[in-house]
Amino acid sequence: MNKTFALATLNYFDMAVDAQKKVISDFISAQKNFSAQVIEASSKAVASVTPYLAGNTFAKGALEQINTALVDAVNSKDALKVQDDILTAYEKQVTVNRTFLKSAVDLIPAKA
Repeated sequence: MNKTFALATLNYFDMAVDAQKKVISDFISAQKNFSAQVIEASSKAVASVTPYLAGNTFAKGALEQINTALVDAVNSKDALKVQDDILTAYEKQVTVNRTFLKSAVDLIPAKA
């Protein structure tokens, strides 16, 4: 393997990693936006149905419990933290891999 090819491989690695980080970041952002939209839509749905349930306290209570459970599940801080932790772990692993790859490239002698 010559030094030029090794450096090209390192550049390819960097481009691939950048693309993967963007995909992960975009996915996390989309997930957070989706969560916000679900909460908003759920609240609107409950608000639109609630007036019709004025006489039925059981149905009204059940609807409120379902809405609360849905909002809690979608808006879970733990779920959002896990997504951020995945990106952080990926970035750390990439740093280790790139350092290893760069060290290997540095061991290849330059063509005389």
